[in-house]
Amino acid sequence: MLLDQLSELNSPRLSTVNQTIEDLSAEREPSEPPAPLTGTVRIALDHAFRHRKVELIIQDLEAFAQAEDLDVKQWATDTLATLHMRSPTSLKVALEAIRRGKVMSLLQALEMELRIATAFCVCIFYHYFSKWLLTSFLIFAVARCQSRFHHRCPGRHC
Repeated sequence: MLLDQLSELNSPRLSTVNQTIEDLSAEREPSEPPAPLTGTVRIALDHAFRHRKVELIIQDLEAFAQAEDLDVKQWATDTLATLHMRSPTSLKVALEAIRRGKVMSLLQALEMELRIATAFCVCIFYHYFSKWLLTSFLIFAVARCQSRFHHRCPGRHC
C-alpha cells in the first residue's frame, strides 16, 4: 500500500514522501507478535555487535550461547550458525561496509555496494579465467612438446 501511494505522487518531495509515510503508519496491532529483538536479546545484540572485528563479535556470541537466559541463548546460537555459513572474508567485508555505510547517504551506500559487488565479480572471473587460461596453455604446450619430440617430420622442423 505504501509503495502504491508513493508511486502515485506527481512531484515526490521529501516533505510529501514523509507525510505519505506518516499517514500510512500505524501503531502495532495487539494481535501482532512482539518484535523478536527486544529486551535481553536486544541488549545482547548491541553488546556483541559493538566490535569492529568479526572475531570479537563471534567471541561474544559464543559467550552468549552459554547464557542462562533461554531467549539470548537461542538467539546467539542461531546467529552463530548463520555466521558460520559465511566465509570469514565476506563477514569482514560486510561489517566494514555496514560501519562505513552508517555515515553515508543512501546513494553513497548503494554506490559502495555496487563497487563491492563489482570487485567480487571481477575477482571470481579472474580466478576462474586464469585457471582456464593456465589449463589451456598447458594442454597446448604438452601437445606441442609431444608433436615436436615424439613425432619427427622429415625435412621440417615441427
